[in-house]
Amino acid sequence: MTRRVPELGLLVGLVLAGSFVAAVVALEPGFLAEAESLLMTVAIALVILYPFAAFAVLRMDDPTWLLPPDPLLGTALVAAAAVGLLGAPAGPALALAVAVFLALPPAIYNAGHGGRLRSLPALPALAGSALAAVGVFGLGAAAGANVFLYGLVASAVLLLGGAYYTSRVPGRRAERRAGAVVSAAIVACLAEYVLLSG
Repeated sequence: MTRRVPELGLLVGLVLAGSFVAAVVALEPGFLAEAESLLMTVAIALVILYPFAAFAVLRMDDPTWLLPPDPLLGTALVAAAAVGLLGAPAGPALALAVAVFLALPPAIYNAGHGGRLRSLPALPALAGSALAAVGVFGLGAAAGANVFLYGLVASAVLLLGGAYYTSRVPGRRAERRAGAVVSAAIVACLAEYVLLSG
């Protein structure tokens, strides 16, 4: 009777994150009416949930029966869009950071477990992630937002694109190509920061 049940890790994470949100709603009813409070509550709930979810995914032989990659990603994208829109009054950079934090782990899971993202062509995905990172960084710099927040979002998007490319295209040449694209995007972001925030 020593069978491992790693899916209980996900259940524990859901219970803890849900309990935290329920406690916030019960103890501070007006707390979630403010956009910044909503974003912080969502971010803390995700910090609680995602390590348990990662444990379950890594320990299960086939997590796709419990967490189907495509429906999970679709749900995460809808939730991320809602969080981004509801949290925008608190600041676009903070709302974008929390939305990306919400959607990024399900996107990584989808790409690694046979979801639709796995079929994306590697080079366009790398180029698209670089363009998206430069765009996000430029918007944040132009809006005068906290450089840490939009820098974090841009870095996450860049790393995801680079990791996806190198996982799909093996070899040192692919690593050098990914490094060159990521480096060029970082230089472009630094140039945007100098030009737009100065």
